[in-house]
Amino acid sequence: MKIFKLHNVSSSQAKYLQLAETVRLAIRQGQLAVGDKLPSVKSISEDLGLNRHTVMKSLAELVAEGWIESVQRVGYKVVPNLPIEKSKGNSQRQVLSNVIDSLSPIDFRFVRSGSQLPTYPANDFEYNFSGGQPDLALFPFDEFKRCMSNVLSRPDEAKMSYGQSAGTPELIDQVKIYLRKSRAITDREIVITNGSQEALFIVAQLLLQTGDKVAVEELGYPPAMSAFRNTGAELVGVKQDALGMCPNDLEAQILKGNIRLIYLTPLHQYPTTVTLTVSRRMAIYQLAAQHKIPIIEDDYDHEFHYRCQPLAPMATDDPAQLIIYLSTFSKIMFPGARIGIMAVSKAMVKAVTEYRLMICHKSNVLMCVIT
Repeated sequence: MKIFKLHNVSSSQAKYLQLAETVRLAIRQGQLAVGDKLPSVKSISEDLGLNRHTVMKSLAELVAEGWIESVQRVGYKVVPNLPIEKSKGNSQRQVLSNVIDSLSPIDFRFVRSGSQLPTYPANDFEYNFSGGQPDLALFPFDEFKRCMSNVLSRPDEAKMSYGQSAGTPELIDQVKIYLRKSRAITDREIVITNGSQEALFIVAQLLLQTGDKVAVEELGYPPAMSAFRNTGAELVGVKQDALGMCPNDLEAQILKGNIRLIYLTPLHQYPTTVTLTVSRRMAIYQLAAQHKIPIIEDDYDHEFHYRCQPLAPMATDDPAQLIIYLSTFSKIMFPGARIGIMAVSKAMVKAVTEYRLMICHKSNVLMCVIT
């Protein structure tokens, strides 16, 4: 352990006294705790450029004062009963301590609550069936490691800085190309987030307030529900069947009033995995456009499909510009990458990036640069 800068009480004061005060100060401030072992005489001498005899004299002074003790075959340690009560200013600290002891613990007034933290019991399992976790054995970690090594070998100061709250420009350009080629999504402003959950939180904070209602699938994604509830909004479950959300029930809920947002997972409804049919997508979109209600389209696993190609996202045909499209790289990379995608209209991007600036300057720099 290295003792910090030598405490220069006075330029004329002996070095051994300066060292003694350095150790006292470290003990008072908690840098050295009761029972902590001090560095060796050799280490202190080399760190501070002092003669070993000077160090030994200083330690002997501290032993005599009752700050440290010499333990055979161990070295010097901070003693349990410190002489701090004899130090200057202790009476004021004691008065403050007595006042604090007489008070009850502070009762924090929490005006917002979050999701209940999950518990992860220790298990020795052979197969992992947890949701949203891709098979890491299929990920090209060797290539990924080379990319990361290449980035870190030639660090770019601009990219390693705070940057733009919308995300790294180069990654945004590549995401635009990717969405255009894989999902036919064009003419959208892209914002990179720390996973799609951050995107859900931002949208909820921007569009909802206490008393508003959110139309959600009867069975839905719990983290999204938590983000909506956090604003004080009420969740309205819309019936669903083998074809997805029922437009007739959605219309009935809208006519009851105050629906401010619709949340959908149309490709693979969570958790049933039902795909919302084309005709129902059109019916839901027409209802939303008629009543001017934004739609969050959470396309969390577009890359996963079986037997046939997936339906194009609703955001590909959005003349009213009311769809807020969300996606993520968590399912094709790994959840810890924390790379989410928002594809929004020009009318919304300014509000999103300004709000995001308050909670997070930008996404994970290394992940964004090498992706």
